[in-house]
Amino acid sequence: MAYPKDLPRKDGSTAYLVIWRQDGKSPQETFDDPDSRDKFLNLVRGYGDRYPPGWVPKVGFVTVEKPAEKPEPVLFDAWAERYLKKKSGIDAKTRNDYRKLVARHMSPYFGQLDVRDEDAFNEETVALWVNALADGERDPNDDDEWLRKPYSPKYIANLHGLLFQIMKGAMKARPALRSSNPCAETDLPRPDHQIDETMCFLEYDEFQLLLGCLAPEAQDVAVLAVSTGLRRGELFALKVKDVLDPNPGAEPLRITVHRAWKEDENRKPFLGAPKSKRARRTLAVSDTGAKVVRRLAKGRDLEDFLFVDEAGQPWPNSKWYHRFWKQAIPEAQQRGLRKTPSLQDLRHTHASWLIAANVPLPAIQRRLGHESITTTVDRYGHLVKELETEALAAIEAALDRPRLRVVS
Repeated sequence: MAYPKDLPRKDGSTAYLVIWRQDGKSPQETFDDPDSRDKFLNLVRGYGDRYPPGWVPKVGFVTVEKPAEKPEPVLFDAWAERYLKKKSGIDAKTRNDYRKLVARHMSPYFGQLDVRDEDAFNEETVALWVNALADGERDPNDDDEWLRKPYSPKYIANLHGLLFQIMKGAMKARPALRSSNPCAETDLPRPDHQIDETMCFLEYDEFQLLLGCLAPEAQDVAVLAVSTGLRRGELFALKVKDVLDPNPGAEPLRITVHRAWKEDENRKPFLGAPKSKRARRTLAVSDTGAKVVRRLAKGRDLEDFLFVDEAGQPWPNSKWYHRFWKQAIPEAQQRGLRKTPSLQDLRHTHASWLIAANVPLPAIQRRLGHESITTTVDRYGHLVKELETEALAAIEAALDRPRLRVVS
């Protein structure tokens, strides 16, 4: 059993020892005071004549600091869902659409990356992702076939913008998950300056050809769409009370956009606010469009929708499309139409006709309800060719003026 022993030192002080047998040896520890010796003695006896845990011979107790625990990783998939779930200012359908974009285009690249890891999830990671989207994916068994065709610069920019916001949210989290945004310095593909293949512009004769193939009860929709440039959801959400009709001939008829048809996460239509603040607008209607509006609104209640089916119910866009538009396009193509426009393309056609008439882009922006003039320029700027002559003439006239001489 461990026992104490006092030994005098040459300097006249006393060394207080604890001696015991352990594993065939006789370890001993020396202390400068009896209290410390007695505490250690009790510990040795309490552990069966063995060194107490944590005691280093001839040194004493040593506290071994545990390495700081690495925080649990925050995987991109989990963070993206957390971000989208709390994001405000979007409707349920948009939130669900964002989730689909993340699952389809981002999760295969970033899903299992730690948002916190700024070494692995960095600018290069994002740049390689953008390049992959732009390059597409060819069939390894057939170079002439695509497993996935390259995405357009605009589509890539939209995806990159969503990723930028998700990572910006990680920077603003409390506590912050990272200090920098890996999307901040990405060089995106330059948009093609030619006509966007997703947009179809109709000439006047082409529109008339298509109009003649629509059922009579559907022609009103097409005429008002091309007359106003309204979005599909805005067009079918018009009510009689939205019509502002002063004295015919004195001022043009005007309609006000207050609402639009939207879809929830289950693709069920509902009435909601217009797309943006500028989408709430009042716009004048051409004489042809005004005749349609006056005829549809005559004798109706203020709360009635302008466009209704046989049962008096508003037309959801999808139902109208399958009932009328889907049937008219093949017939128009048989008669010589070489394009496949959608109802939304009547909005683009409206804009192209305004540009052809030299209407300034800011005026077109307000009429279409674009939040930013950049949207109008990016979408329709390539059509502004007719203005070149006027622009050059204005510059030449300014340069050709005689210099004024100031007489003192």
